[in-house]
Amino acid sequence: MRSRKKRSSGSVTPATHYLITNLIESSVVYPDEIFKKISRAPSYEVSNYGRVRSIVYQRYVRAFYCEYDGYTRVTVWNKKGNRMHIVLEHEMMRLFDHPHKPYLKKPGHYVWRKDNNPHNCRLNNLVILRRDGKDLAPVRIKKGYGYTLHPDRVRAIRYDLACGISIPLVADKHKVNYTTVYKIARRLTHNDVK
Repeated sequence: MRSRKKRSSGSVTPATHYLITNLIESSVVYPDEIFKKISRAPSYEVSNYGRVRSIVYQRYVRAFYCEYDGYTRVTVWNKKGNRMHIVLEHEMMRLFDHPHKPYLKKPGHYVWRKDNNPHNCRLNNLVILRRDGKDLAPVRIKKGYGYTLHPDRVRAIRYDLACGISIPLVADKHKVNYTTVYKIARRLTHNDVK
């Protein structure tokens, strides 16, 4: 008769490990984390770090990543008490006024992560791309007798600067001069773009 191996008291099963990981992640407090209420499900809040929590129970809701379309979904309960799935990336961009928010409902666009990590749903890691590989907006538009930067391009430059990307990298990314990016960072130009 084959003898069974006794499991040591210090071993951790995969299920226990997953539970411990969830408890550790939910107990982390970020100083710059901001929560906003979801309009379609008012008893839930979503943060700029991609975490959803229940206001009533003060618990974090587990999100799941869908490989077939590349979006992260969360199961919540709406105003009528019905269960619904919300796309976490879309909800965060709407609530926190992401610079690429106008492109959410346009066909041929999709949300992706800057670091190519599908599980990193932080707001500063989300970006909207076109399926044909082109940029979202032209670099410059005609204004009067000359040309000026497109408003969406100015917003994207401000967003990249707020994420901590250096001025030379932002200038190379958006194909503009270093001086222009410096002036946008110091609010010396394009102050009419909100």
